[in-house]
Amino acid sequence: MLVLVGVIAGLALAPPSTAQPGSSVTRDFVHNGVTAHRGYSAAYPENTMSAFAEGLRAGADWIELDVFTSADGQLVVSHDATTGRFADRDLRIAQSTYAELRTLDVAHGFREANGLTLAQVPRQRMPLLSDALRLIKGQHRARLSIQPKDGSTAAAVALVQDLRAQRWVGFNDGNLAKMSLVKELDPSIHVFWDLPANGDLDTELATARDRGFDSLVVNQARVSPAVIAAIEEAGFESGAWTVNDTEVMRRFIGWGIDRLYTDSVDQALLLFGHDTRRGLRRGLVGHWSFDDRRGASARDDGSPNPLRDGRLRGDAAFTPHGQHRGAVTLDGDGDHVDVPFQVLPDQAPAYTVSAWFRPQRPGHGRQAILETTGSWAISLELTNVDGHLKYSVRTDGTSVIAESDRTPRAGRWHHVGLSYDAATGASRLFLDGTEVTSFVDARERGTGELTDTTGLRIGTYRDADGRFLHGAVDEVAVWNRVLRPEELSRLGRSGRR
Repeated sequence: MLVLVGVIAGLALAPPSTAQPGSSVTRDFVHNGVTAHRGYSAAYPENTMSAFAEGLRAGADWIELDVFTSADGQLVVSHDATTGRFADRDLRIAQSTYAELRTLDVAHGFREANGLTLAQVPRQRMPLLSDALRLIKGQHRARLSIQPKDGSTAAAVALVQDLRAQRWVGFNDGNLAKMSLVKELDPSIHVFWDLPANGDLDTELATARDRGFDSLVVNQARVSPAVIAAIEEAGFESGAWTVNDTEVMRRFIGWGIDRLYTDSVDQALLLFGHDTRRGLRRGLVGHWSFDDRRGASARDDGSPNPLRDGRLRGDAAFTPHGQHRGAVTLDGDGDHVDVPFQVLPDQAPAYTVSAWFRPQRPGHGRQAILETTGSWAISLELTNVDGHLKYSVRTDGTSVIAESDRTPRAGRWHHVGLSYDAATGASRLFLDGTEVTSFVDARERGTGELTDTTGLRIGTYRDADGRFLHGAVDEVAVWNRVLRPEELSRLGRSGRR
């Protein structure tokens, strides 16, 4: 018996460093081009203290929020004038006191939309703007951008001044009068002027210059290389709002945009290239170690997004007898792990997936080790009769299905690795550290990006109504890059029981 040395085990994601090549730091603040829209709202309830704190932890250089005025004159954080969309009761903010608004659970809508429990997403109250300002003043790396949704601009500026928070604060909105008022009241405060989908850019640039604005953030429908170039040549920072499609992010970044407003903070940071992790941590976007021991949730410590935690279905259960510490056992009759949130970005041009698995009955029906949901962009399985290891890759250009001549041994731990690179059209399958089959499709070169996915299933295929694996799975990991053959070999030769 060899002892597993933990090559991948415990690869918790340290949030991508925000002080790195390609970003600069001025007056202690980081500049990496990622604004957390309503906080890290892809993963936490929007406009809550948890969304702001996690946006900071993930590494965004600006946190954006929205402000309304309550009936008793309090500046509260909310995007909507009424609370029915996101809270457990519908109140009109302008007609409600803050004491009344504090009784709301503003995490209710997020919890319901994502099928989560109260234990997973506890109740949260509506923050005051002052709460967010005190949070942001407690650090010196990121700043807070305030969007006044009503007539609260002057009051918000006054509060910022009272707290001496000007260095930590900016304002953003498309309303010219509001943003002009900010500069009139305090020229030191950074202003992001939001531009609509249509407009006369020359006139807008002249207006922004006249009013002393700092950044122009354009509706994403209007963004083009020419618009970005014109904004930057005029001396302004360029930006786009609000961009959550990763393919659009990638395109805008390729055109040279300075800033993205986004809910998906982690994806934007990675696409901007702000990932200084080394070795096997570099490019890691998901990692399920199954060391949780109890409960029905498998933590993903490869991402800061808790929605990527796996959910045990059927009678799937944790066991301490994995390839490295814990694993998940599957009985072949409905057991699987469901990751309901997208792991790889849409149109991913490259990836690697890795897992340890212990089949009990290879060759007894098709058994999926894992497969992406939405489409079989990534699929690993054992074939029906021979139990051969097989993989599938589905892209926008074509589909690749390749079967090896290897049947994993029953009752033994095996390592499987699969990589795909659209730049070369090459896909490669590894078993226990050795390449066992590959395929290169010339039609894929430069064009064969993965079809869109919506999640990941472990121990079954995308529809989760068959092809269940009988055995156990451990150490599932996904990267947004092609691991080198020696890296995959290292993973596959790291010891087995």
